[in-house]
Amino acid sequence: MTRYSLFTLFIFCFSFTMFSQETEVNPFEIYTQDKNHKVMIIPFESKMYISSLDAEIAKKTGMNYFEIREKLRIGLSNQILLAINKKIPAVSMIHHDDSVTSELNYIYNSIGYKYTLMPVEEKEVVEEESLSNQVKSKINSFINKVENAPKEKKEYERGKIYNGEVYTTNHYAERFMNTSIHNTNLLYYLNKKYKSDLYIFINELNIGKPVSNPEIPNIYFRRIKVHYTVINQKGKEMKAGASTIQMPHYVTDVDKVIRNYFSLLSRDLCSFMPEPKLEKATVIKEKEDSKKAKEQRKIIQEMLQE
Repeated sequence: MTRYSLFTLFIFCFSFTMFSQETEVNPFEIYTQDKNHKVMIIPFESKMYISSLDAEIAKKTGMNYFEIREKLRIGLSNQILLAINKKIPAVSMIHHDDSVTSELNYIYNSIGYKYTLMPVEEKEVVEEESLSNQVKSKINSFINKVENAPKEKKEYERGKIYNGEVYTTNHYAERFMNTSIHNTNLLYYLNKKYKSDLYIFINELNIGKPVSNPEIPNIYFRRIKVHYTVINQKGKEMKAGASTIQMPHYVTDVDKVIRNYFSLLSRDLCSFMPEPKLEKATVIKEKEDSKKAKEQRKIIQEMLQE
């Protein structure tokens, strides 16, 4: 048997093994040894999407508004699944076979939205930068917070919209879209059907207009903001707020937006999740599988180089 034939046979066997493992479970449901909890990811409702980037994406790709919105909607759920990455079992409702219409509609009809003051601990996600730049950013952030601290108004003023954000009810502080559940049977129903007991509601997605940054001349940035609420099975709010990140205005590749920016936002959103409690046998098996995978990749690389 020729070297090429051996290589082809090896690749076939390797691919078949991997395929068999992957098809055992729904690729959009992540399971781990830790079965104490299961998180459900609920995507933002179609009407809760505001973006100034659609026209540029459409011009570049030919996609229409609805296609762009759905791709970003699914992409955000994908990145949250990746951010969870085996910490606890998870299910993405937008990927579930029966959820796109009936199940999601039931959830959306069972909840309401309200603007709430941003939690004090809210922070903006940033791309990796040097230590000196990090120190400088923290100093500037502290100065800005002191100078621009929200002040209570003595008299009532009507709500206003500034730079795409809502400022209202005697506060000029930033707010986020929060979720409230008004159907008392919702969580019981979802728990019974999907065995979930922790719920991540993605309430809204905003991609703002390009805004200049005085510290970086000639470059404009868009602010991406993901509003979310995390609720446990008892209906208690575990975490809520918004993750934000600045994206250069020239980024118009929808896949790059999802891969580079949604991924950072998702990691920040899922940072509250505990590490998985795996059994010793599972840890040993994962190490063995990782070692075998590395050895197989090494063999393939050596055969390709010959």
